[in-house]
Order: sequence, then C-alpha cells, then structure tokens
Amino acid sequence: MEQGNTVTGAVLSADSWLQWLEEHRSFSFQGRNGQINVLKEKRSRGGSGYWYAYQRQGKQMLKRYIGRSDQLSIEYLEELASSLRLGRISNVPAQVDASVQFEPLLMSKLQLPHIQKSLLRREQLLQTLDKSLDYRLTVISGPAGYGKTTAVAQWVTERRALQDFPYVSYIALDEDDNDPIRFWRYIIAAFQQFQADFGKEVLELLRANRLPPFKPLDLMLTVLLNELVHLSHSCILILDEFHKMSSPYIRDTLGFFLDHLPTSFHVFLLVRGKPLLSLMRMRARNALLDIYPPLLGFSLEEARAFFKQELPFSLSEKLLRQIYERLEGWPAGIRLLVGTLRLAENEQEVERILAAFTGGFWSLEDYFSQEVLSTLPEELQAFLLQTSILPRLTADLCDTVLERNGSARLLEALYSGDLFLVPLDATGAWGRYQALFAEVIQQEARKRLGVEKLRSVSASASVWYEQHGYDKEAIETALNASAFPRSAQLIQLYIENEQHAHKPILPLSTLYDLKRWLEQIPEEELECRPELCLYYAMALLFLLMEDPRSREQKERIEQLLHIAEQHWRETNNTAKLAEIFSFRSLLARQEGRMQQAMTWAKQAMPWLPSKDRVWRTVALTEVGLGEIVEGDLKNARKYLLEALILNEQQGNHVYARASRGMLSWVSMELGELHHAAEQFHQMQAEARAQKDDDDIAHSQLGLAQIAYQWNNLEDARQAAQEVLEIGDRLAIDDFHAQATARLALIEHADGQTAQAKQRLQAWFAGRTIPATQRGYHLYREIQAVLMQMHLAVGDLLTVERWFERIEQREESVPLLQHQREQLLKARLLLAQGDTHTVLGLLGPLSAAAQQTGHLTLQREAQVILSLAYCAEGRREQGQQQLLELLTATRSENYLRLYIDQGQAMAEQVRNLLPRLSEKMVQAYARRILNAFDRGTGASSVQAQAIEVALVEPLSAQEQKVLRLLATGNSNAEIARELVVSVNTIRTQVQSIYRKLNVNNRVEASAVARRSGLL
Repeated sequence: MEQGNTVTGAVLSADSWLQWLEEHRSFSFQGRNGQINVLKEKRSRGGSGYWYAYQRQGKQMLKRYIGRSDQLSIEYLEELASSLRLGRISNVPAQVDASVQFEPLLMSKLQLPHIQKSLLRREQLLQTLDKSLDYRLTVISGPAGYGKTTAVAQWVTERRALQDFPYVSYIALDEDDNDPIRFWRYIIAAFQQFQADFGKEVLELLRANRLPPFKPLDLMLTVLLNELVHLSHSCILILDEFHKMSSPYIRDTLGFFLDHLPTSFHVFLLVRGKPLLSLMRMRARNALLDIYPPLLGFSLEEARAFFKQELPFSLSEKLLRQIYERLEGWPAGIRLLVGTLRLAENEQEVERILAAFTGGFWSLEDYFSQEVLSTLPEELQAFLLQTSILPRLTADLCDTVLERNGSARLLEALYSGDLFLVPLDATGAWGRYQALFAEVIQQEARKRLGVEKLRSVSASASVWYEQHGYDKEAIETALNASAFPRSAQLIQLYIENEQHAHKPILPLSTLYDLKRWLEQIPEEELECRPELCLYYAMALLFLLMEDPRSREQKERIEQLLHIAEQHWRETNNTAKLAEIFSFRSLLARQEGRMQQAMTWAKQAMPWLPSKDRVWRTVALTEVGLGEIVEGDLKNARKYLLEALILNEQQGNHVYARASRGMLSWVSMELGELHHAAEQFHQMQAEARAQKDDDDIAHSQLGLAQIAYQWNNLEDARQAAQEVLEIGDRLAIDDFHAQATARLALIEHADGQTAQAKQRLQAWFAGRTIPATQRGYHLYREIQAVLMQMHLAVGDLLTVERWFERIEQREESVPLLQHQREQLLKARLLLAQGDTHTVLGLLGPLSAAAQQTGHLTLQREAQVILSLAYCAEGRREQGQQQLLELLTATRSENYLRLYIDQGQAMAEQVRNLLPRLSEKMVQAYARRILNAFDRGTGASSVQAQAIEVALVEPLSAQEQKVLRLLATGNSNAEIARELVVSVNTIRTQVQSIYRKLNVNNRVEASAVARRSGLL
C-alpha cells in the first residue's frame, strides 16, 4: 500500500498495482528484508521507462536493474531488498563512482547577513513573521530595497534565542545556482550546518545524476524528504533572491519538494515579483503565507523612530509626513535619504533639501535608472513612460488613453517583475506606481515625450476617471493637463459629494489633498470660487498648526479669507460670512489671541443656521475655551456642553471626546476634582481604544495635575512621563513643555529641587523666546514654574528680576495665566515681608475668581491670604480663612494646596486643629499634617484606616455600594445590581470617597478591608 511515497509489503490487486506504478516515477519500498529506493528511468529511445533499485551500504550506493512495470511485483521487491542487503550484486550494472567529485561550494553564501545593532526594531513586522511558523511556505515578495533579507535576518536574530525556535538554514542564491545539482547541494550543505552527517545518501544520488544514464532527481528528492522527516528538530530553510532561479527544472523539483514538506519544516522564499511556482495546492491547504510590500515598508511611526535615531535633530510632523508620503515607506529610499539629510545641520536645511527635490537625489535616481528602467525591453519602457503620469492604472484605462490594445499583457509583465507597480486589489486589476518611482519615470518621460504629450494623456485620463466615478483621479489628471477651470469644478463637486456623504467635517487626509490641488489653481480662477478659498484656507490652517512659524502660510490664509469674505459681503450672504467669522476665531485661538477668538465666534453665532452644525460647533468651542481663560466657567460649561451635543448628533466621536476633555478642564477649574478625574479616565479609555495619542496626552495631563493635588506623586509622575514620551514621538512642543513642567513640580515636591531646576533649564537650553503669541504664553508658563523653584530655595532676587522683565514686555497673556502669575508674585511679596501688598493684591483676585467660578484659583489665593493674615499678626482672621478653606476643600481631598506652602502652613493647621469640632474636617486636617510629617507621598493605607474612625459612618446603602465597588464592578454594573440610576451610584461613590478620605477605588477598597468595613 502507499504511504506518502513509501510502499510497504501489503497485498494489492494486480491492476491497482500497475495503475499505481504508471502514476509514480519513484518510491521507497519497506519490506520484511529491509528498505530499498526505486526509480523509473527513461531511455533516449522512448518507452515508458525502466525501474532500478538503490540501497546505501556504508559509503557505497548499490544499484540493480529491475525492468518494466509489469515485471515489478511485491515478491520481486522483497527479493531485491534481501539480495541487496546480503550483498548479492553480481548483476548490478554499475556502482556509483565515488571518484566523481563536485566543485567546491562558496560557504559564505550559507551565512545569514549580519544585523547592525543600530537597526530599527520593527515589532509589527516581527509579529507578522512569527505567523510563518504556522505555515510550510512563506513567500516574501517586494521590489529592490524593501528590506526582505534584513527583515528576515532581524527576525531570526531576535527569535532564535527563544525555546523551541526552529533551526535556521540560509542560502543566498545567484544566477550560477541555476545548475540543479549545485542548487540542491547548497540545500544539503545548509542542512549539514546543524546535522553534520545529513544527506550522505542524497549526495550519492546527486553524483549518480552526473553519470550515464544521467538519472532524474526524483529519487534524490524522495530520499531527501524521508531524511528530513527523521530530523530531531523543526527547521527553517531561507532561499534568498529566488527570482534569480530561471531554470524550469529547479522550479519543478522545488515545487515537488514544497508539496511534500514534512509538517515540522518551513521554507522562506525571498523574491522580487512572483516566484513562478505552482502554489495552488499549498494555498488550497492553507499552507502558504504571503508577505507583500505594504507589510515590509516602514509605517509612519517607524519612519519617525528611524529619523529620530539616525539624525542629530528632530523633524517636524509636517516634514516627516512629507518625506513619508514621497517614499511611501520604501526602506531603501528612507535609508538613502538619511545619508543625504545627515549633511544638514538643522530642520531649515532639511526643508531646503526637500524643496529642491524633484526625484533628483543622485542615489535614488541612479538606483531606479540602473536597477529598473534601463533593464527593460523597449516596449515596456515606452509603456512606463506614457502611463507614469496616471495615479492609478487598469488595462481598459491604458488602452483608452494610449489608443492601443494589449495593456493587460504589459501590466502583467510589470507585476511579474515587481517593477514598483503596487496592486490595489486582490486580483491585480488595478494598480499604481510607487510614488518616487513614478516621479523619476515622469522626469524621463518629459525629456523623451515632451510636456504636451503627457498633458494630452492626462486630459484623456481625466475624462475616463470621471466617467467611471474616480473623482480624485479625475482631479489629479485634470491638473496634470493644466485644465484649471475643469479642475476647479471637479474639486468643488468633490467637496460637495464628501459633505453629502455625511462627512461635513472633511478628514485630515482630504485637507492635505485639497491643499495640494488648490495651490495649483491660478489666482483668477480662485477669485470666482469663494467656497474653494475657504476650504483652501482651512487646509492651510491645519498645516499651520503643525508649523506655527510659517509666516507665508498665515499671509496666504488672510488673502484667501479676504477673497471669500469680500464676495459674500457683496452678495449679502450672512450664513457664509458667519463661516468666515468662525474660521477667524479658530485662527485667532491657534495664535494665542483668545479675546479676539471669542469676539469672532460671538459675531458668528447669531448668523449661523441651526442646521450648520459644523461651524456652529467651532464657534461654540472657541467661545467655551475663551470663557475658561478669560471669562466665566459657568458660561464655558454651557457653550462646551452644547458643542458636545452637536458633535454627538453628527456622530463625530473624536470631536465629542475633545469636547468632553475641555469640559473636564472646566470641572477641574471649578474645583470638582473627583468629577474631573472620572471624566478624564473615560476620555482616556476611549482614546486608548482608538489609539488617539493626542487625546491620551490631554487626559494624562489632567490626571497628572489631579494626582499631584491629591499628593499621589507616583501616579502623577507616570502620567506626566507618558505625555513627555508622546510629545517626543509626535514632536508636539506643547505636550513636551507641559509634561516637563509637571515632572519638575513632582521632583520638587519629592525633595529633588536641584534636579527639578535642571530639568527646566535643560528645556530652555537652546530655545529663544517664541515669536508667536501662543508660543510665548507657553514659554512664560514654564518660566513661572522655574521661578517657583527659585522661590522655594530662597532665591528671591531672581524671581523679582523675572517679574521686572515680563512687566516691561508689551505682550499680554490670557487672564487666567496672568492671575496665576499674580499668585506667584504674592508668594514673593510674602517672602519679602510685604504682607500689606499681598492682602491688597489677593483680596480682589479672590473675589474675581469666585465670581467667575474659578474656585481652584480662589482656593490658591485663600491659602496665601491665610498665611499673610497670620504674618501680619491678624491670627484670628488667618485661622478663620483657613477654616473656611478646609471646609470647602475637604470633599475634594486637596493636599498639595497646603503642603506646597511649606512649614508655615503646617504650623497653622496644627494650631487650628484643637478648634475643629466637625469630625470630618478634623480628620482631613490630620491627613494634611500626616502628609507634612512624611514629607512626600500620599498617606499609607494603614494611616487612612486609622482615620476612618474619625469620619462620618457609611450608610447601609453606601456599604452595599462599597462591597460591590471593592469586587471590581463598574458604576453601571453596581446600578443594575441595586436597581438605581448610574447618577445615584456616582453620587454615593463620591460620598464614600469623602468619608474614607480617599481618591479612587483602589484606595477605598484597601482602606475598607484594613478597617473591617467589608
């Protein structure tokens, strides 16, 4: 019977046996008297062939003639096995001549390429390669320079230390290996690297192939596969540059080899283009893993990390995206570009290099011309030159614009050669050229064909694209044809279609497209289309947010807004004018002009139709943000809540989350720390689920500030550190600056003031005072934090001089920032003994903060006022001020508010303690003193448990809630269990926190267990 390609001595019918022999050319027979290998050999005179038996004995390979299929019976096979085993070989026609020697192999081809230690680690690609161990064959295909070999070498280097990772053998193939004997000898030699005696019988069969009658390799493959089955460890065979194997015989024999691989064996083919093997059976068995260029190319995040690693300066997000879009993640292109950029000394020089780039980096241009274009047949070169201008290709399109037939054949040739034609669907019906490759080919096309010919092709293609519903491609080719009126009309239709498709807020990628398209439209054409001017300005604004230094873009935005505004004023279109006003408010806030932003937004709102939710949301958000820093927090909450509702109605979850984040900051300024923390946690959970680093950073900044106020310094440090990392990764200076300031405050609170000052001074090193208002406000905010450090160590002169400098500057800062600077000034005056001025300064400030709802600011003023009263000898007023403050801040667990004032405040709290009659306030005061006594860090769980006895007892309902909370239930789950609303549970949870003097669920659960409440 048959087992794979092995035959055992079982009984078969004569007809079945002969039929089986007709279908096979080789097999291994295992009988009672041993094993033999049997091979059918064809003779030059034709016929069905003759069978021979082989058996290895020591260093010899014995061979015996059998005859035709009708002479080969199971009984005869048993006799042959016995005869060969006993050495009766008198009728063996020939013994393999051991004197036939092979030429030496180049053993360095069996060495896996060395991986540089500085190579960027690409975890996502490594995880993709991990999947290869679930498949027998992995085909890694991609054009030159896509890092196929590097990726596999890095994967092997990293993973081979893992337990049970397969043995790895590697072969770098070249054209000389198209000799089948040489090819299979390399494979055997690769296996011998981890088993020295492997393949001796196989090599003898290969020698036999060199002697008459020049046997086929079928038997050798059978013996090889059988020997692989008995390997004690799973193996990987990597065949690099397999596209160089043009021999059909090699492809046929390898196809047989792959079809019969043992389950513990894995083969990697690294190839340009298609491997030209019949792999249908392996695909049908789900035994094949394909890895294509999209998986090999760098992601945007990997490109960002690579440039950060290789360049002595950082690239802005704008430049990074520009480079990435040009190279499309092509690893070799990115590495070659880095070599050029190393000549630059700063980002400005990088911009000049990129501005001058038209595909002409000598290394990239030479790469394409030498590796690709010059090697192609004339017909294929001509096709490439004419179609390089098309953004995406299909056979019908190419036939139409080139007025010819047969494009499908040429496209298939480009796919087969992997000549930078990227498939856009599973069938390969649509494709596009890799962007940089297309750019170089277009340069050559302009030289050979002329500009007018390419414009004619583009014009024809634009019509075809539009007729078939490909709007973006129709625009691209109309622009390439310099058909500007048609281009403008197509762009306007595209915007309208996007808005009608429930996308009132155009995605960022679309804005980048609009900017690229509209900057090609002549000014006289834009002046007739105010809608396009507005969207052009919007695209420029988003780019301006990435690089606020761009003065030219600011001027261009103003020009475009002026064109649109003038047009709509002449037609008295108030709804469109309101859009302009909303846009101006957005621009003003981005520049740091908050008062102006509020003015524009308030002018816009009465004219905005209720159905215009997008621009109304913009105006509401700008007014809300303005109210936070310049006005009333109750108004800010009202406007931002309305913006949140509108965002939710539009299904815009990202903007809705941003609105909730702004509302969280309102809650924090209102002194509602627990509520703000809950909102920030919700925002962060959603942001992490969607991998929105921007919102993660914003929520972490808020949580760091709250954790700091609760004296949970380690939590605050972790949150701020993540913001710092995100700021570095995304090159967002706001995040980097605010995280730096927060970390410095934490270090200062931890008694590491020198380290905190050093951190801040390192941030200032090499920076100049920013030219933009927003940049200056941030710069001055970080300066104020440094002044706190100087004040803490008694360096009053430095702080005093800083105030003199900023008061001489004409630039104003937002009201809330100015008020916080006034608090710092009050602390300086208090340290200088000028209590009278302190009282005169903080009295009105405290009253104003209370009126606008800025209760956190008011409490910061109150705590300094209480110290000032005591320092002036008005002890009773100071203690009364402190008592009111303790009563107001107890429920929200403010700690650093008091600790940051130093030992004078600790003494004042200690003196007030005997007068505290209310147990909860008394417990709160003791907790503040405990924090003072420990110096840093939150109170321990044990200390909190002792304080529980002093706090108001929990109600029966609160005890139920606490038990459910401690077992890990969410508010919604507790509400379902107790059959109440989520809002009720939220209120009861806050009450529990207040009574236990804790800040979160973990602390509440721990205190409750220690004190026996559970």
